[in-house]
Amino acid sequence: PIQEVIRVEKVSPSQRMAIAASRNNNAVTAAQEKTNMVMGGPIFRFHPSGTKFDRPVSIRLPIDADMRDQLREEGLDSKIGIFRWSDDECCWQEVGDVEEINDSEVQVSSSSFSDYVAGFRSLMKKVASLFS
Repeated sequence: PIQEVIRVEKVSPSQRMAIAASRNNNAVTAAQEKTNMVMGGPIFRFHPSGTKFDRPVSIRLPIDADMRDQLREEGLDSKIGIFRWSDDECCWQEVGDVEEINDSEVQVSSSSFSDYVAGFRSLMKKVASLFS
């Protein structure tokens, strides 16, 4: 049987948005306006992208603990999540139930590879303005 090599690489937010904008810039702008998430760590691209699994795999990502502390100090009610990039919607979409491993890592199950990032989802829109 042929075995695929799994690769993981870090991708900057500007690289991720440049790829999306090259496909549909108007959709990217609209998606950014409706997404209420602040990135809480680096973006990771899992290869081969689009690979689907019969059984879910665990994906573990780092969290920026300093950012979490800053959100708490500002009195903002935020929750950690893991988000996958959707090429169809040109935005980050939250993936399933997140398990917090410790103060610096979260984990989620997924049945496919894509770009993933840990992020803070807030019940208050003020969060996005803190980091822009």
